Amino acid sequence: MQFYALDAKGRTISAKRAQKHCNYLCIECGTRVRLRGGAHRQDHFYHLETVRSCRLRQKGMVHLQLQDYFFHQL
Repeated sequence: MQFYALDAKGRTISAKRAQKHCNYLCIECGTRVRLRGGAHRQDHFYHLETVRSCRLRQKGMVHLQLQDYFFHQL
């Protein structure tokens, strides 16, 4: 699960600004990710293919929320 990805032009985009049904690239491993979320789940990107070596795939919601919080505090 992740909150940031790369768009088609290689710019970082947050899940809050991304669109569903569009392909993005994982900032860690470079594979395709898409936006997921809704009324009961925070918007985030998910991998379309299983990539075991990607470290972002293994991080949970609380971990990512803390990272995002610290990022904005700095």
